[in-house]
Amino acid sequence: MYPFVVPEETEKILKELKTASKYSFKPPSLPQQPIFFSTYANAKTILGDQKTFKVPWGTAINTLTGGVLFMLSGDKPANHAQHVTVYKALYNEVPDGMDEVWDFYSKRTEKLLKERSYKLDNFYQVDAVREYTPLSNILSVVLSIWSMWNSPACYSIYP
Repeated sequence: MYPFVVPEETEKILKELKTASKYSFKPPSLPQQPIFFSTYANAKTILGDQKTFKVPWGTAINTLTGGVLFMLSGDKPANHAQHVTVYKALYNEVPDGMDEVWDFYSKRTEKLLKERSYKLDNFYQVDAVREYTPLSNILSVVLSIWSMWNSPACYSIYP
């Protein structure tokens, strides 16, 4: 809807433009309240029941990736298999796998800080949110995808 215009006026304008049928003029409703759980048993039950408890962001991620299967984007067996593969790689099969992830982010962020900070008098200034957070994440995703597609485990997930 248009800002600073009451819904009745917006509807009148859209009818004149013959586009009112594309809009709903119903007032927004409150979202459903989440149900909280706080025990290990509940978490295990919910995470183990992919038929009942669906990944809520799956549709959005599928839209962003153009439908490319991603381990957190769905509840299909292939998503689960990919999650197991990544878990094994980080925690079991690669010695100090999580330490390597930490080292990657630490070194990449330090490099970006050196490249993109500005010296002002006796200190350096940087917009960390704008400059580094997206770049570190983008680089990790690109490297993860590259290594995943070049891994033999990938071929067992996707026939």
